[in-house]
Amino acid sequence: MRNHSFRSIWCSTTVFFLAVVLNFSMAIHYFTWYAHISRSEILSLIQSCFYMGALGGVVLWMSLARHTEKRTLYIMATVSSAALLLMATLLIGAGRPLGIGHPLPLIVGHVIGGIFASAVWVVPASMIADVTDTDQLATGLRREGIYFGIMNFGEKVAAGGALLCAGGLLAVFRRLSHGAAYGTPGQPPAAIPYVGLLYGAVPAALLIVSLLLILPYRLNRSTAHDIQQQLAARAKVSA
Repeated sequence: MRNHSFRSIWCSTTVFFLAVVLNFSMAIHYFTWYAHISRSEILSLIQSCFYMGALGGVVLWMSLARHTEKRTLYIMATVSSAALLLMATLLIGAGRPLGIGHPLPLIVGHVIGGIFASAVWVVPASMIADVTDTDQLATGLRREGIYFGIMNFGEKVAAGGALLCAGGLLAVFRRLSHGAAYGTPGQPPAAIPYVGLLYGAVPAALLIVSLLLILPYRLNRSTAHDIQQQLAARAKVSA
């Protein structure tokens, strides 16, 4: 954790996963109560579209990472994801421009969202590979397992934290709304306006925090190439 490049990546991706899991945990509430879409086949299609977009996104980011700075790609994906989540709050819902009961905007949004969100599955791992090279140059040790293990630990912390936040904030908002609770037969929850915030605006704000945390990362393609050449030269001397 003394490696400042790794700290930047770890903190940023942990907050990124916090935002994504918070968004996922609120999805059914958002679709059912906020967007007024409850047909099971439509809900399945919407969520499947996210993963179809993510599958295509993985191929896209892997291709772009060969020619573009990884930090730039990560920033692009984070900003785009934040904008998309904010639109989910501001454009969809009762009295909003796209209204309620229309699945098409959500289907399109989930395809695009999957493309952008998949960057966090590809780009940070590639950045960690570069960080591992810098670590080897400084210490003489190859410690990929430690680095990727800590990254995975951050994802687990983010997932647990997101579920805790979602449940806690829903309870707070329900009390603030002074109305029907979730699960009251025949009545929608009084905290419907807050559901839109928890699904879109709050995760979007977390993604902006994630963006700020990645800014200190300065390891670029040229520097990484130089480090790899130094490691190769050192290996030849040792041989």
